Amino acid sequence: MCCRRNAVDALDKADMLIIVMLLQCGLLALASRALLPLMSSFMEAHGLVDRNYRGETIPTACGLLLWLLILLETVIISVLDRLWGEEGSFIGQHFSLFITYSMSLSVIALLGFMDDASGMKEVKGIAGHWRLWKESRLLSTGLLKAAGTAIAATVFVLQQTEISFLQWVCCTLLLMLMTNGMNLLDLRPGRALKSFFALSAVLLTSGIWLYPSTVMENSLATSLWLLPFILPLMIGACFLLGPDLRGELMLGDTGANILGFAGGCWVILSAGWMMQAVWLILMVFLHILTWRSSLSTLIERNRLLHWFDLLGRHGRV
Repeated sequence: MCCRRNAVDALDKADMLIIVMLLQCGLLALASRALLPLMSSFMEAHGLVDRNYRGETIPTACGLLLWLLILLETVIISVLDRLWGEEGSFIGQHFSLFITYSMSLSVIALLGFMDDASGMKEVKGIAGHWRLWKESRLLSTGLLKAAGTAIAATVFVLQQTEISFLQWVCCTLLLMLMTNGMNLLDLRPGRALKSFFALSAVLLTSGIWLYPSTVMENSLATSLWLLPFILPLMIGACFLLGPDLRGELMLGDTGANILGFAGGCWVILSAGWMMQAVWLILMVFLHILTWRSSLSTLIERNRLLHWFDLLGRHGRV
């Protein structure tokens, strides 16, 4: 009888969790639908525009929508913590982790927005910022952003328990490289967002739940509880994808950096040490490729990557 009662209680909690998540999805979707046109108009009205690769002037930094959704999710999680944060529950155990995640993304969003608003647009990539410093001793917003990203990454990684010094270094480096890596991809309409969706699909289908990390246990319930970290960005990315593909707006460094940093956080939260090492190697390889070569040129030379790059793009140009 006791076992049956416990099973019923667990089922009731799972049902409640699903209902809460569905309500969150609806609220986040409504917020995205309402905020996106307002944000695009705001950026254009205040001169936050940039020229895309075709020379068209369009609003930039519209990835700020993702940050606003993270703030909304933080409010929701805070309310749930007050209502449902008893000791032993996920909210009770991992509320501080989510708050650290939200604060770290807020720092990343601020740094990206600063770069979009006043950065040196002609300076691109790590090599460009390093060359500027080496030749003129000018500290670009890109280097400031790198330093801030390192601090945000360190704070998030230190939230993990039972982590060695080597793991701390590798996880921090992974977050920094994934943040900059998504920024490298954001040079064509929809490229960063499609890469973000591909990253999410790989994380969900590559068997990462077989490699539980120090934070997340390998269970379906825990997998569901990872959704608060994922939902705001996935829903925001869905609403941004269409306008981005049509060339109506840019994510800017604001949006691309948020996507990259969040993706790195998901890898750390859900994947084991070996999978994290694989992602780190991939990111190092990407940065080596783009140090002296154009990523767009490399993509155009590969038939599969070029097809994926053109997929859904307005006019397929």
